[in-house]
Amino acid sequence: AKGKAVPLRLHCIDAAAQAPALPTLAAPLIGRVSEMATLQACLRDALEGRGTALALVGEAGLGKSRLKHEVARRARAQGALVHEGRAVAFGGEAYRALAEVVRGALSLDPRAAPEAARGALAAAAGGLGLSATDMEHLSHVLGITGPRSPLRHLDGKTVRQNDLLALRSLVNALGRMKPRVLVLEDLHWADG
Repeated sequence: AKGKAVPLRLHCIDAAAQAPALPTLAAPLIGRVSEMATLQACLRDALEGRGTALALVGEAGLGKSRLKHEVARRARAQGALVHEGRAVAFGGEAYRALAEVVRGALSLDPRAAPEAARGALAAAAGGLGLSATDMEHLSHVLGITGPRSPLRHLDGKTVRQNDLLALRSLVNALGRMKPRVLVLEDLHWADG
């Protein structure tokens, strides 16, 4: 090791760990009146069956995570389910954040073998009235597509478009059951 008195030990990263949950923030939110008014209006729309999307964008340290925690707390207090997913900087799949949301919403074990995971997904998707095509695309989002999947015959653009349609079908089906808040964090790391 040039310039080093002792040789360095090298380590190979072979898998991404699940990001630890941030501690619950118990301190009251100070300020942010206009931001919370916007977030509360979006939450009210969601609770009344009108879905919406909102992006919290800003430099690191501006309080995006604190706002997210507050909106999630309020959503849960008002009876909504909150599902979260996070993109990662290195070694993550393009759909990682969405896959985490899908797994959480459908109570799928992220450690399950692909065949078992596909079975659990089929049961959950069938219970929601989703089509076999939606199930194939959700399998793709989750990275558990089987070797005989019909998706292998499609071009990448078509697969991506239909993945998004399947996600929309899933979100609509889940939203009909109970209001949901989906939180996708660190999307600037998502690839694809």
